[in-house]
Amino acid sequence: MDTADLASLRDPTEDAILAVLSARMASERIYTAVGAMLIAINPCKQARGPGSAHAVRAVSMIQRAS
Repeated sequence: MDTADLASLRDPTEDAILAVLSARMASERIYTAVGAMLIAINPCKQARGPGSAHAVRAVSMIQRAS
């Protein structure tokens, strides 16, 4: 299960949210939206910086949602 925005989950249970965050973390997508908020998970290793294309897309997605 994967989604860029947790607000779009049909059944936002703790298990569903953890499954999405785990899948995104495994593929090194540490930024996940929750409506107009952004979750950033610390990968405990060198990650793409805030200026990376992934981070810029995540912030743009949040700005469009608000």
